[in-house]
Amino acid sequence: MNNKFAGLDLLRFVMAVYLMVFHTFRDYPKADKLPFVELLQLGGFATSTFFLLSGFILAHVYFGRQDHVEIGRYSARIDGGTRSFLIKRLTNLYPIHILSLALYVALSLLGTRALNVLDVYTLFANHPSATLDSTAMSVNVALQLLLLQTWNPLYVPLNPPSWSLSVLFFFYLAFPLAAPRLLNARYKTATLISLWLLYLLPPTIAASMQWSSPAAIGIVMFNPLLRLPEFLCGIVLYGMFREAPHTLRFNLFTRSAALVFSVACFITGALLVTHGPFYWQYPLHNGALMPAEMALILVCATAFNQASPFVTRWCARLGNSALSLFAIHLPVFMAFIKIERLRHIEMPWTLCFTQRSACATAIKNAPLDLSAYPFYLLLSIVLAVLFQQYVVGPVRNWMRRRLLGSRKDHASEDASAGSPMTTP
Repeated sequence: MNNKFAGLDLLRFVMAVYLMVFHTFRDYPKADKLPFVELLQLGGFATSTFFLLSGFILAHVYFGRQDHVEIGRYSARIDGGTRSFLIKRLTNLYPIHILSLALYVALSLLGTRALNVLDVYTLFANHPSATLDSTAMSVNVALQLLLLQTWNPLYVPLNPPSWSLSVLFFFYLAFPLAAPRLLNARYKTATLISLWLLYLLPPTIAASMQWSSPAAIGIVMFNPLLRLPEFLCGIVLYGMFREAPHTLRFNLFTRSAALVFSVACFITGALLVTHGPFYWQYPLHNGALMPAEMALILVCATAFNQASPFVTRWCARLGNSALSLFAIHLPVFMAFIKIERLRHIEMPWTLCFTQRSACATAIKNAPLDLSAYPFYLLLSIVLAVLFQQYVVGPVRNWMRRRLLGSRKDHASEDASAGSPMTTP
């Protein structure tokens, strides 16, 4: 069994870049006038692919080394034990979460909007805001610090992309109990279809009932419990991949067909999100595109297997930075657009030291130049790679040494998608 999936590493990175564009591109006034801009509206596809990948990769890392005479029989205990697993997953996630949250809060304090003014969930691009009193704000901050922010369905988190980290944290808690049972399931195809239909049920009901309240949106689209079948499907998909080498490990023809199918579904979903009824966003965000997402994962799992060590190493490095990129891209964008607008304000920027309020208003009203956007993308990628290597990695390894003792395999684990691409 191949222990390295360079194609999946690259897929993680590409999905993170897509989400970065999805969250920031629409802030430019001229963005909606560009051709094919509809293809940048389907952030749910990337997030769902990421969650499926998490289940797939975790199953590979913690059960992929188990060799059995009888195919389909896995140990009931994950490699290394449950305590070690949970500590490793938490130390992958928590440094990224806290450091990106601190960066987001620090940059928010430089703006004119108070921290206790939070957006509420809607199906539209422009989110209304709500002002929280001290008690509600304290509860919200506590949930943020404990990675429980998605259990409150009313408000967008302080650092909005961090909702996925909260969901991943719940997935990790469920993995030791769920993974052995799913991998040992006798009828994996039926199990996968059942989980998919179960996952589709809440968004289908929400769409048919045309629910639009913030609570309904927050629960259906972001609640960890309702998103759990997605992660579980990734585990089952790995079991099928490992046990059916001639069926799911594609040759060139089947890989091309699966890729065409995935791309066609992606384009169709993007057009429906942009031009269809707003309530279709529920199933398109949660589950309707899962067959295309699973096909894409299988294509990438069989790609680049014969790549050179140089390509494999760089795919791994970019893949390892994916979660960091996802977590810090919004704070980096906040700083970037402030600097960009500062360059175009109609007052001398030196007056910002003495006339802070006037300067903040001028920066807010200054235009944004889309030509500078590629520089932001490149800057974010470079910063994410450096952040992962020189900040998250050392902090993670320090935490593991304190909690698990000195072990050589600590440094081999990445901070992306909740699992390493090579066995530890």
